[in-house]
Order: sequence, then C-alpha cells, then structure tokens
Amino acid sequence: MSTTDKSKSQETEGRIKEAAREVFLAKGPANARSWEIANLAGTNPALINYYFRNKDKLYQIVMLEELAVFLRTIVPIVSDRSTSLEKKIELLVERYFAMADMGPHLPLFIMNEMFKGHSGLKNQIKKMRNQLHRSEMAEQLREAIKAGKYRNVSFSEVIINIIGLNIFPIIAAPAMQIMGGLSEEEYNRMLRDRRQRIYDWVLYMLK
Repeated sequence: MSTTDKSKSQETEGRIKEAAREVFLAKGPANARSWEIANLAGTNPALINYYFRNKDKLYQIVMLEELAVFLRTIVPIVSDRSTSLEKKIELLVERYFAMADMGPHLPLFIMNEMFKGHSGLKNQIKKMRNQLHRSEMAEQLREAIKAGKYRNVSFSEVIINIIGLNIFPIIAAPAMQIMGGLSEEEYNRMLRDRRQRIYDWVLYMLK
C-alpha cells in the first residue's frame, strides 16, 4: 500500500470511528445502524466490516477510547497541588456530571463489560484506581481527617459517592421517571438542578 493509500485508509477509518462515536452515544449499540454510521462518515457499510470486523467490535473500540479520554481528564484534577480538596471534589462532580450528561451508554458499556470480565477494561480501571489512591487529593483527605476536619472516611467512598450520585440517575432514568411520575423533560431538568446539590451532599457525607 502506498503512503497516499495508507493515509486515505487511516482517514476513512478515523471518519468511521468519529461517526460511530456520535451515533453510539446518542442511540446505544442496539439502535445504532451500520448504514447510519456509514452515511455520517461519508462511506459505505461494507467498510465498517473491512476495518472493524462488525458493528459490535466497532462499538467496543469506540467506547474504550471514549472511556480512556474521560479518565485522562480525571488525573490532572486529583493531582493538582494548587487546589484544595474541596475544589477537587467540585471539579470531579463537574466531570462526572458532564459524563452523565452525555447519556447512559458509556456507563452502561462499562457495567456490561465488567460483568463479562473484560480484562482490558479491568486493567484500565485498576490503573486509574492506583493513580487516584496515590494522588494529591487522597493525601489531602488523609490530612484533613488527621486534623479532625472530616470523619474517618476512605478515599474510595468519596469517589463512589461522586460516581453514584451522578451516574446512577442516568442509568436508571427510565425507571426513575416512572417512579417520579415525570416526563423526560422534567426528569432531565431535575438532573440539571441536582448539580450543585451533589457537591453539597458529598461534602456533607465527609462530616
């Protein structure tokens, strides 16, 4: 393959992945159609199989990349020595809120793949766990506990609270809408209104 042909091939592959990312995040794997991805990428559905074997494999590749991008935005927040523990919590709440605001498909992908025992995903999350527990944020929490500012709560619990308060309402949205008797618009408005309260709740659970 010539350099020009290789460059065109990589460009086509990249366009397919970008189109797939948009469609998968909007609709999920079940409702995404290969022809829809191909049309958005300006190519034909046969090339999805050529580059990625099938739609399911493309979905897995795209979601793993999306997770990697998200995790890379977490590290600078927890490692920053110039911000307080409370500011780091605020920024993490914002990051996970932004993830939740993208819809349920990335969190659902993570859950489903973990249940399947996806080793690559497990390793990715373990690496992030190690970075978090060795971070400036974790040290700040330990110091605050020693000083008597906060109760003896584990760093893991803080992270679980942030993730759970942001992500669960998105994953469970259909059931929660019915339980609350809310329309989709009303439910989404409620989620947006929760943003500041999530930060307050996480801090309250430290005291």
